[in-house]
Formats: sequence, C-alpha cells, structure tokens
Amino acid sequence: FQYQSLNAARQEIRLLVLQPGCQHCPLRSSLQHDSLRGKLFIGRKSLLGRPKYETVSYCWGEQRQRRYSMIVVDGKGLQVPKSAAQVLRRLRYVDRSRILWIDAVCIDQSNQDEQAQQVALMGEIYSQSVQTMIEL
Repeated sequence: FQYQSLNAARQEIRLLVLQPGCQHCPLRSSLQHDSLRGKLFIGRKSLLGRPKYETVSYCWGEQRQRRYSMIVVDGKGLQVPKSAAQVLRRLRYVDRSRILWIDAVCIDQSNQDEQAQQVALMGEIYSQSVQTMIEL
C-alpha cells in the first residue's frame, strides 16, 4: 500500500471512510485528506461543510506479540494491527459508511517524519472530532 503525502503546512490528516458491511465481511475503506486549519465549529457542527469524523482510541498491544490483519484501503491491501481491525469490525455500520480517524490506518506507520508531525496534531485531531470512541 502506498500512502499519498500529507501537506504539513495545511495540517492535513487522513480520514478513513469505512464502507458498510457485516461484522464478518472483509473490511473495505478509502482514505481522504482533510485540513485541520481554518475549521470553525459551533458545538459539534462544522460551519465550513468539511467532513465530520469520529476518532478511535484503542490498545495496540505489545510490539513483540502483535499480530496483523489485512484490510482493503482504496482497493489495495494494508496490514494493520489485529486489534485495530477488530475495533473497525465492531464500529462498522451495516447500512452506511462511517468516517473515522484511527492512527494505525490514518498515519503512515513506516514514515517517522509523518508520525512525529501527526503526533503533534493529535490534540487537535481528537478535539475536532464529533466524538471519541475508546476500546479497552
């Protein structure tokens, strides 16, 4: 899987558009870029018509014991921690797409510069989401 670069000057993030499906169906999704800059909210409603998204916080598990699962993003396979795939299965709607920010998918885990830049934005990423779902 090849990530498209984010524009750091625009404080871009990736959002996962999780396609509908049953709990046991393959995870299919797409990624879209959105900018955190210039967003204006009243309560939880965006005044600029940008996509509303939900953030997901979950446990990755220990590095040495971590297992991976394959999900489909933009028609290509992407390996994510099994714990992330399990959370996505539980959060997926049966009848409509869901827009999420989840670090295992929305941050290029092989790019240390991007990781550092995105970690610096996490406060904004979480605060601008409609809600945060926590999986323990």
